[in-house]
Amino acid sequence: MQCSLSGEPELGTDYAAQARALGDLLDDPTLRLEALMAAAAAHLVSGELDHAAQLATEALAQAEELGDRNRATELRNNVSYIALLREDYESARVAAEAGITEARHGANYAILAALYHNLFLATFKDGALLDAMCGLLSNLDVDRAIGGL
Repeated sequence: MQCSLSGEPELGTDYAAQARALGDLLDDPTLRLEALMAAAAAHLVSGELDHAAQLATEALAQAEELGDRNRATELRNNVSYIALLREDYESARVAAEAGITEARHGANYAILAALYHNLFLATFKDGALLDAMCGLLSNLDVDRAIGGL
């Protein structure tokens, strides 16, 4: 089933809330994780950044509890991105740095590149231009290592 959220963001948050309730009801931690991720995304696209941040953080804790390093890394990227949108550059930086450490262990280069991008934006917006340039150069090195440049 496909669902279009364009023009009706509340539809996505309604479906996400129902999925979360189902995950809780079935006492299935993996389903609950997926529901939390969907709910965070739905609230993000509807502009409810505070609620999206809370749900993404909750999903991150669930992924860590399950030992799902790939999802945890993905969620650190999401938490960092949401923090950037909220102009909370310190939280964005912390989440990005933790995600970079995690992504390097799993060689998830797409998420690693996104995390370096978030780190660059967080440090650049925070006024630390030298740190931002170091982050960008490190990202370019990663891209070259995987054959992107």
